[in-house]
Amino acid sequence: MPVAILMGQLSELAGLSLGEGQPFWIPQASVEAQNFCWAGESVTFEAQATSRQGPLNQFACRAVASDRTVGQMQLTLQRPTGDR
Repeated sequence: MPVAILMGQLSELAGLSLGEGQPFWIPQASVEAQNFCWAGESVTFEAQATSRQGPLNQFACRAVASDRTVGQMQLTLQRPTGDR
């Protein structure tokens, strides 16, 4: 699975906790692709809120395929100013 797809899916999933359809910024992200995910293989995306500091929301995210982690991301999301 391309890293861009991994990051996009995990950030969208985390962003849902800020409000469905609401815009958000990604001021910081750290991603690690650890394994291959093959065409046709099912993948589960997980995003867990870990902390909030003012407008910054931190998440621990991962993608799992066939009981193995294929990617992880530490993610910080922020709603645009005025949308709190």
